[in-house]
Amino acid sequence: MTRERQFFNGAVLVWAFFTTVVAALSFISPTRTLVPLYAAATNDFWAGLNHRWDYYYLPASQILFTPFAALGEQIGGVLWRSVAVGLLSMAAWQWTAILVSERARPALGVFLLLLIPGAAGVLRNGQFDAHMWALIMISAAEVARGRNWPAAIALALALALKPQAIVAVLLIGTTWPRVGARLLPLVLLVLALPFLCADREFVSQLYADFIHGISIGVREIGDWNDLNGMLQKFGLAVPYPIMTGIRVAAALAALVITLIARRRLPLPQSAFTAFALSALYLLLFNPRVEGSGYVGLALVAAPLAARAILHEDRIGVGALLIAICALLGVTGLTPATLSLLGVWLKPLLASLVAIIVVIPRALNPQLWRNVVTGDAPPMNTQRGTP
Repeated sequence: MTRERQFFNGAVLVWAFFTTVVAALSFISPTRTLVPLYAAATNDFWAGLNHRWDYYYLPASQILFTPFAALGEQIGGVLWRSVAVGLLSMAAWQWTAILVSERARPALGVFLLLLIPGAAGVLRNGQFDAHMWALIMISAAEVARGRNWPAAIALALALALKPQAIVAVLLIGTTWPRVGARLLPLVLLVLALPFLCADREFVSQLYADFIHGISIGVREIGDWNDLNGMLQKFGLAVPYPIMTGIRVAAALAALVITLIARRRLPLPQSAFTAFALSALYLLLFNPRVEGSGYVGLALVAAPLAARAILHEDRIGVGALLIAICALLGVTGLTPATLSLLGVWLKPLLASLVAIIVVIPRALNPQLWRNVVTGDAPPMNTQRGTP
């Protein structure tokens, strides 16, 4: 057995052990998570009740969560996290097969190991974020393979779970119009589905309350892990109107960079760039981003680290990305680290990934080449086992 095969087997065992521990903890103490909130909101939906002022999700999410709510907080909670683990594993498998096709097995091992620090919190809490990020990444992989309907379906499911996925929906749908054309009826279906399951006036009120809650929530002051939260931590408070202008400018910049990448890069790299920029935008400019949402940053950094080391011989870049993935798990280790590093460390790491790695690669195809030979390692856009 080769060393690479041994490493791959060991990494898969570590990933399996990690997810088993998460499942066990979730079964033992199911109430210390967000699963009870999701279950209660789901039960309220089917009962025609609207008492969840703190539920910042579309009504379709309550429909999708129904089977898990019906199974109870313990069994349903474990199965809900199992779906997240499956989606994250699928996203990792797809992108290592695309980005590092010749050495996909060790690359998948690297990806899974680097994903653990960023995924621990979100899987433990059972938040929608893990499913949303994985579905967006899977959608980008389907774009890379030229599969428009699967890409659109994955994006629509992500939007149904969390409205923040609208960033990826708009970015990918605009950059690849064939995906966008398929997204339109699917998004309409996501919005219309609750009307088929409950009273029209009740659902209309849910949407009205959702819009009202979001409009208030984006102005809510708190310990959010976005760029503005980091600046406030450093005593550089930015007025809301100015920050809104910055967010709009950043959104336009992300779109322009993605369109440039679409013209300059092969399809796999441009599709990954679209995913990376949508993730970085959400992490840095979503005014309500939580620390556990930074599993999205791990999904950007981990495959790039694997490619940099295994295919490009860019050891420095790979080491930086590995360090960033590891640091994602430091903040929540203890109350002391949370107090010292909370709010500012994760947006700083996201800024570094954007400025040093993602944006330069979006604009310069040479940065995807082997630094020693100058060759561009082949990318696989076909289905297959890594």
